[in-house]
Amino acid sequence: MLQLLGKCSGADRVYIFDKKEKNRKEYFCLQYEWKNEDDILEKEQLFSEITVEDIPHWTDELKKGLTIQVTDCEELSPMEQEYNLMKKHHTYSRVLAPIFSRDHLSGFIGMDHFYKGISELFIHQLAFVGAHLNTARENLRMFTLLGKNLESMEKERQILNVLCEDCTSVYKVNLLDDTAEVVKLEQGANAPKILKNREKIILCYSKELKYYYDHFVIKESAPDFLETFDCQNLIGELKTRDKISRRYQSRENANRHQYFEIRATRLPSSTDFPVLIAFRHVDEIIKEERNHQRELEDSLAEVKMNNEIISAISKIYYMIYRIDLQDFYYEEITGGSENHRFTGMKGTAAAHITSDSSEKVASKYRAMVKQFYDLSTLKKRLEKEESIAVDYLATDNNWHLARFIVQSRAEDGTARQVLLVIRVISEEKRREKYLIDAVEEANRANEAKSEFLSRMSHDIRTPMNAIMGFTRVARNHLHEPDKILDCLDKINLSGSNLQQLINDVLDISRIESGEFRIDSEPVKLSELCKLYEQNIRGTAEDKNQKFICNRHDIIYDTVLFDRLRIGQIYMNLLSNAVKYTPEGGTVELEVYEEPFPDKDKIRLVSIVRDNGIGMSEKFMKEMYSQFSRAIDTRVNKVQGSGLGLAIVKKIVDQMNGTIEATSRLHEGTTFRVTLDVPFIREQEVSETTAEIPFFKLRPSRIIKTLLIAEDNDLNYEILEEQLEMYGIHCVRAVNGKECVQLFEIDPSGTYDAILMDMQMPVMNGLDATRAIRRLPSPESKQIPIIALTANAYLEDVQKCKEAGMNDHMSKPVQIEQIIRTVERWMK
Repeated sequence: MLQLLGKCSGADRVYIFDKKEKNRKEYFCLQYEWKNEDDILEKEQLFSEITVEDIPHWTDELKKGLTIQVTDCEELSPMEQEYNLMKKHHTYSRVLAPIFSRDHLSGFIGMDHFYKGISELFIHQLAFVGAHLNTARENLRMFTLLGKNLESMEKERQILNVLCEDCTSVYKVNLLDDTAEVVKLEQGANAPKILKNREKIILCYSKELKYYYDHFVIKESAPDFLETFDCQNLIGELKTRDKISRRYQSRENANRHQYFEIRATRLPSSTDFPVLIAFRHVDEIIKEERNHQRELEDSLAEVKMNNEIISAISKIYYMIYRIDLQDFYYEEITGGSENHRFTGMKGTAAAHITSDSSEKVASKYRAMVKQFYDLSTLKKRLEKEESIAVDYLATDNNWHLARFIVQSRAEDGTARQVLLVIRVISEEKRREKYLIDAVEEANRANEAKSEFLSRMSHDIRTPMNAIMGFTRVARNHLHEPDKILDCLDKINLSGSNLQQLINDVLDISRIESGEFRIDSEPVKLSELCKLYEQNIRGTAEDKNQKFICNRHDIIYDTVLFDRLRIGQIYMNLLSNAVKYTPEGGTVELEVYEEPFPDKDKIRLVSIVRDNGIGMSEKFMKEMYSQFSRAIDTRVNKVQGSGLGLAIVKKIVDQMNGTIEATSRLHEGTTFRVTLDVPFIREQEVSETTAEIPFFKLRPSRIIKTLLIAEDNDLNYEILEEQLEMYGIHCVRAVNGKECVQLFEIDPSGTYDAILMDMQMPVMNGLDATRAIRRLPSPESKQIPIIALTANAYLEDVQKCKEAGMNDHMSKPVQIEQIIRTVERWMK
């Protein structure tokens, strides 16, 4: 067409420009062009672009539907932009006719350098061409698009045929409007039962899907069927993936199919959201998969069982070898928590095992292990045995056990294949040694206890015999005061010895149970040394011994420590020195002080020396153990429990001190005790020492009446007689129940405190205390209740406190101690 216009008008160039918009700016773009060289080009933005600003006047004329004719460009001089444009392109004549689309200017058709004598009719024809050109172009575009759509539909049809080949039914679904149309429907499927000749109409997708699910799908096989293939869920899922599928079981159809797969595949579209929903039967696939699954499960079960067996063995044995005794070839097996396999290590068994025994076995056991690993004799050794073993110490200081186990035998019964398994048995060896040591220790302890009981039986019976004997002597000499006094002195001495034996046993028990306490109080060293010098000197003089008390370099005479415990240290060491020093010997106590880095403490050094029988090196190694004695009291006159040094050592340890001993047989013994103790300066002594309790035979100033629960008449009589010596009135209850009744019925304030025996008939001391504490009167919660019992163990003390008692005192007790304890709780 452009060529025809060009030749008819004699123009050099005929063209069509389309109006377009870019970045909100309008411009005209060359779309078609004909030149007199007979060359037609069609391409977006092929040659040039003309903006609206380049031809503003022409643009206004064209929008009005007017044709522009310029026969001489000089005529355009008033139109500066248009004039400059024609000058730029060396154009002297031009005709432009508008092209409209839907009443809007969409471009123009133009000619350059046409015949000067061109008719007005031709110009009008050009305008007519421009008016109808857009309609022709639109028809051409639609025809081209129709061809492309037909081609696309053919391709889509071919794709659908391929996709639907193995499907029983296929539907094209628009997820946006919930519609579906049938693409394929196979006879014999369940779907025709639903549709009932509605295959040609548009269906409601969700309604048909739910009907199918409710009437045909086995719910247990696909509980999420409807949720998965819901329109909204599919839109969300298929935005990020191409397809989604599920398998399920349905009621068997006419083709005897019951296992199906539903698959949703998204189709390309820019306007809606189409998907292809396809159903296909998978019965054969399911059957094949189940067969494979069954075979796999059987194989896994067998492998698991084998692994469990090997794993169980490997938990015991860290190394396992399989050895063929025909060719003496070995394979190494390794074990883990899950998989067990051959490591790949293999070779000549004899060489490998011999190398292991020489490198990893301690030298002391190598010969024995080498003989055990001798494969040439192994068949003989396993003739009548299924396994043989040896344990040895390895170079890593662990004990190992190696064992040969028969795996298979030849027809003649000889071992053909064996397993060599090795495991670490260090823990078993340690337990074995521990048990052996424990048995030996228990035997030694039993022997020591038996020996101790034998000695104690002798040592207890001796003073008891004296007490009973001198009691009979005194009874037979009632009219001889001097004789009676001598008997009483000897009874008192024997009683003291017996009490010391009992106290030693109780102290050991208290120390072991944790009840043993260290209390601090001001003590004058000068008075302490004088006290023990007086106590020991008489005993030493009875044996014609020389006793020396050497106290020097005492910086601070008053120190703080436990008077009772330091007394036990001194008395045990000094009495031992006197006991084990023959007549005519020497016993010395040396006490002095040394400076100590802590400005509030002083180091107190106490040394006890004797030139007695001494101790052997063997005995010195166990002299602090319980029940140990260098001399048997049953064949020697020396009395004692054998617990003295054990008590001394434990007391010194609890006071954070040290004790050292040097001794030689037949030359004597020296003990050195070092204690770091707080001291009191002289200006503080008068105030502090005033607090030191000192009892004289005088009435108690604050204790008036005590309620005493005691079922034993003799014990009560002794207690009452001694308390009345201090002006204290006593009221007796013969059991716990009577004690509660007396306290409840007597007026408030009658009793200052209650002394409670533990073991009584009717009601014991613990129950009586609980009953008193439960009484409604305020006094029942406040009155001091002190336990008097022969039980001295920590658990007994704890029971007393839990029952509500204030304190606990073990029999026999000093009467002064009772008074001091009651007064303390009354305050």
